[in-house]
Amino acid sequence: NAQVGELTNVLNSTEDITITNDDPATGGTDGQTVDEIRNNANAFFASQLRCVTREDYQARILNLPAKFGNIAKCYVERIDDQGGLFVSSLSYNQNKQLVQTPTLVLQNIMHYLNQYRMINDALDFGFELNSSVFSGYYANFGVKFIVNADRRFNPSDVKIKVIDIIKDFFKIEKMQFRQPINMNDLQYHILGLDGVIGIRELNLFQDDGSTDGIGRQLYYYQANGTPYDGNDSSYGFQYNFNEANENGIIKPSITPCVFELRNPNRDIYGKVI
Repeated sequence: NAQVGELTNVLNSTEDITITNDDPATGGTDGQTVDEIRNNANAFFASQLRCVTREDYQARILNLPAKFGNIAKCYVERIDDQGGLFVSSLSYNQNKQLVQTPTLVLQNIMHYLNQYRMINDALDFGFELNSSVFSGYYANFGVKFIVNADRRFNPSDVKIKVIDIIKDFFKIEKMQFRQPINMNDLQYHILGLDGVIGIRELNLFQDDGSTDGIGRQLYYYQANGTPYDGNDSSYGFQYNFNEANENGIIKPSITPCVFELRNPNRDIYGKVI
């Protein structure tokens, strides 16, 4: 992955050429993290170098050789009884944030899977949206919390510890397609911190401009692909976290989607009282 203007050298060229990249390069990675290896290893070994079930396809796609690009998140679902499968995928940008998988990487996957797929399986890797390939959904959010602290502890230190717990809980390596969010588990980790004696509020939000004056709207596209004017185009899709919350478990969307805390340093808002 490379930012705009970083690609300037041409290797093994006999001509004097000057180049630059007007758009950022995405779809690569420095290698899988420990969490990603742990999540992918079991499915990879179970696939036995062939793709029969949708889980086999997911394991094979996630273990695509690095020279062909990288798929950060993948979900495969059968769409008919004639071998049709739809593949939802997402890649990383240079800041390890979720982005649409580049067309070139999708083409590499299609060629790569030909040696493993069942002969009657037909794979669909996305659809056209705004003149580019749309490969998968992701829903961004922010976190608000208010915790009660023990008076013997410094409130600023307690706040930093809570923010660190939230950042670790929502690390993108741990998030997958169709994965619910267990807010009860997050509360358990926060209550285990020294200095925290209670949690008054712990919520996920996408649009919080009307209450605390934060004024951040953490989504950009509607489910039909229509953009909201005046917002950051890098954010994902709107999702109703309040309605999806059932006894502290935020249910995943029917359409395969990845929940992402896109900017942990900007989108966690907390207070210690």
